[in-house]
Amino acid sequence: MKKTSIFLISATALISGAFLFNNQTEVSASGIATTHDDITFLYTDTGDMVADRALAPRSPWAVGKIINLNDETYYQVATNEYVKSSDVDYTNKPVTSVKNQVKNDVTVSAQGQSAPVYSDETNNVQQMINYGDAYKVGRIVENEYGQYFYQVSGHGWVVGDMMNIKGNARNIEHINGFFPMANDTKHGINADEEVNILIGSGADADLVYQIPDEVLQYVGTVDNWLGGDTGTNYRRMSKLYQLQY
Repeated sequence: MKKTSIFLISATALISGAFLFNNQTEVSASGIATTHDDITFLYTDTGDMVADRALAPRSPWAVGKIINLNDETYYQVATNEYVKSSDVDYTNKPVTSVKNQVKNDVTVSAQGQSAPVYSDETNNVQQMINYGDAYKVGRIVENEYGQYFYQVSGHGWVVGDMMNIKGNARNIEHINGFFPMANDTKHGINADEEVNILIGSGADADLVYQIPDEVLQYVGTVDNWLGGDTGTNYRRMSKLYQLQY
């Protein structure tokens, strides 16, 4: 509760300051702003903090224009959403060098108490997203099994079925073999464990053994993170595959 109160007071102070001392200049830009190691707050073109969205750590964003507001430089990263120059590293590179980063207008937040962020370098858990924290998305990838992964940092991805998703997905990449949760044996449920759960719940073994390992692990891990039981696990899988003759 104390943390929330402090945040609200700070936001009010920013709003008041912007109202009293707003002195804006604007220039066009075509560079890239890369966030630092912490969550980066967003602001409107009047200096008001955006309350329900932020940028993920170490993620690059194409800059549309640069404004100077009350002696502070801001870079535009979305429609009426800006970052402070002190919160990012800016380079004057062509926008095309940011691969699909700014074409999606999507924000994600955890459905459960927390959600894992998977690294596409290790295919394992990189960090956690806490309930209530919202992240803007860079890329969106769908693999051959219809599983969606949302990029929230340079190499960090969250699982679509674990997240609340808002906004417009304007550019979805289709990449076979993309499965950044493959090595999550500590926090998730592996394929063999999921097989045992399904057969123990009454599924036909011959049908279960036909399900790809990636799907078995995905469904088991998602259900585990969302606090499901064997019943919800079975129902989740039965929507995708036939489990009984």
